[in-house]
This record gives sequence, C-alpha cells and structure tokens, in this order.
Amino acid sequence: MIQRQEYAEVPVYMGQASASLDKGRFLMPEKYRKVYEERNGKGQHFYLGILAHTDNDNGFDYFVIHDRLSFSSQYTKLEHNPSLVGVTLDEVDRFLIPANIRESLGLENDIKLIGPGTGTLEIWNPETFASYLEEQSKKNDEHKEFFASLY
Repeated sequence: MIQRQEYAEVPVYMGQASASLDKGRFLMPEKYRKVYEERNGKGQHFYLGILAHTDNDNGFDYFVIHDRLSFSSQYTKLEHNPSLVGVTLDEVDRFLIPANIRESLGLENDIKLIGPGTGTLEIWNPETFASYLEEQSKKNDEHKEFFASLY
C-alpha cells in the first residue's frame, strides 16, 4: 500500500506589482505583505538580497530578495556571492534598496516587483523588465515557428 505524505502548504510570492521609490525605499504591496507575514510572522525581519542575471542572450540584471525561509534553503548557493547584502523591512513595511543596487539597476522613481512563485521577490527596473518580456515573447514566437515547421 502506498502511503500518502502530507505537506504543509507554504505561501509563495506570485504575480506582479508596481511600487514607487521614496529615498530608496518602497512600500511592500499588500498582496506580498500577506505572504510575507504567513511565511515569517509579523514584525521586522532581516532579508538577504542578491543581484541576479537572466540566462538569456542579452542578459538582464535584477535584484532578488530572499526571505528567511527561502534563504535557509538556498544558503549554500548564496553564502559566497559578493553581491549579497542585508535588507530589512521596517516598522511600516518598507524596504530600503541599497544605493549601489539602485545605481547598478538604474532604479530611480518606480520599480517592478515580480513574485516568481517561490519565497523570493524580484525587483526590476520597469523598462528592463519590459525589454525582458519582449525578448521572451520573440523567443516564444521562434519556438512556435520551429515546432510548426516539424508538422
């Protein structure tokens, strides 16, 4: 007889949201705040952020914030990365993005937040994210054409 194992469902960050920067800080959007509280409890928590790079031809840079649960499962991959920085959520649910990260990504007034269905949040420059989506769309079209040519 096969025994079924039950797994606790851990909420993940999903979807997209936009936010404005004020002195390098942004307010955590409501839909992500709820996930954050379910994953980590209420109150201030320390997070780790890391610069990331897409694996596609042009390579797009973005910033990934790992919460406590996500970081503990990814520790060995992240511990020796020189772009790893600490970020905290303050008492009014704002994150401060370090100045060097803002400068590197060209973040000025607005940011795009992406919940990729994991315990991480991605922070993108909105124009960079639009370019990334455009490139992905072109690749999808190329794949469709290739597979259509097989039939």
